[in-house]
Amino acid sequence: MHIIHFLSQHNFIVPAVDIIHRFISKLATKVSYSPECKRTYEELLSALRNLESIGLPSLLSKSGDSSFSVSWFLRGFIPRDLPTFLMRFSGFKYRLISSIISRSFLKLQREVYHKLWQPRCKIKVQQDLANGITPSILCSYKGPTVQPFRFSSPQVALSSADMPLSPLQTSEWASL
Repeated sequence: MHIIHFLSQHNFIVPAVDIIHRFISKLATKVSYSPECKRTYEELLSALRNLESIGLPSLLSKSGDSSFSVSWFLRGFIPRDLPTFLMRFSGFKYRLISSIISRSFLKLQREVYHKLWQPRCKIKVQQDLANGITPSILCSYKGPTVQPFRFSSPQVALSSADMPLSPLQTSEWASL
């Protein structure tokens, strides 16, 4: 099931939005804290909230169509334009920006795991049990396309030259 569909179906959109808002606020705070930053906290926060690659604008829209990027973002993919965007706004070098993003993103992922994925998994298990699907059934199920692996190759007759290599030959081959 697509994450955004599941989130909206089970009222997880609000926690997802809150988590992303906190991440953006922390990022804006860390970047704007430096005297080298070219923008105020409010300007940076507003610009980050409107950054399409994070997907917050589409998640907040009433249309019900959430962007694909927010799904990837919640799964742990950092948008490619986020470091460039922050470098342009802050004046920082890539090394510092990537460090700030990485630390903030790890905290975001922990929060996503505890506040979205764990509750989602509990709901999924409850739904499965209500439908008579047990964990053992899930483990034993093989889809219709799963077939045992068969390795077919012509039979090869080994000659005396196909004997195991001596230690000296092995070391010579390893050094190549």
